[in-house]
Amino acid sequence: MKRLKNFFITSIIGGLLVILPIALLLWIFSIVVNFIIKYISPVTKLVSMFIIDVRILPVIIAVVIVILICFCVGLIVKTKVGNWIHNNIEVKLLAKIPGYNMVKGALGQILSTERKTRPFSKVVLFKLYNNDILMTGIVSDDDHEDYVTIFCPTAPNPTSGFIYHVPRERVYPLEEGVENTMRTVLSGGSGSSVLIEEYLQKYVKNKESN
Repeated sequence: MKRLKNFFITSIIGGLLVILPIALLLWIFSIVVNFIIKYISPVTKLVSMFIIDVRILPVIIAVVIVILICFCVGLIVKTKVGNWIHNNIEVKLLAKIPGYNMVKGALGQILSTERKTRPFSKVVLFKLYNNDILMTGIVSDDDHEDYVTIFCPTAPNPTSGFIYHVPRERVYPLEEGVENTMRTVLSGGSGSSVLIEEYLQKYVKNKESN
């Protein structure tokens, strides 16, 4: 019963960590769009005189305005003055809001376009020590030339774990999905034979045949 309870709680927490940043982003976007719709109603009424179906017109205009605002803010922040203002506001005001840094980091991971590999999307087996013991992990940073940063979740609670910086030659990427791998963590390793078999087929048997 206790194990089932832990499984239920960790599943909810894991799902919340994924959904919360997305929900927050959509919520903020919705507030901004509705705010703009309220103030552009005279324009939409004027346009409605020439267009028959304008039910979606306010939303389209509002979304375009939000995109333009984001674009302009992004350009301003790229300047020295804009970046200085942004950093000061963030340090003195925004960073003091509870949960701001966590949400910012999560959104940054989701929206990031600069990384070679999207974080937490690639499953790997890796050798932490110089032996044949394999550990299950998920790549959290793959930008370094010689090392791969891996998050190694603990069982049966995958929301906690350890971070290792492993030499690239000891890391073995797999095709198995993150969702299925997390199930093996939640079940205390049950079902891990799929990961091991893929490792053997991909890295051991192919090497022996060559």
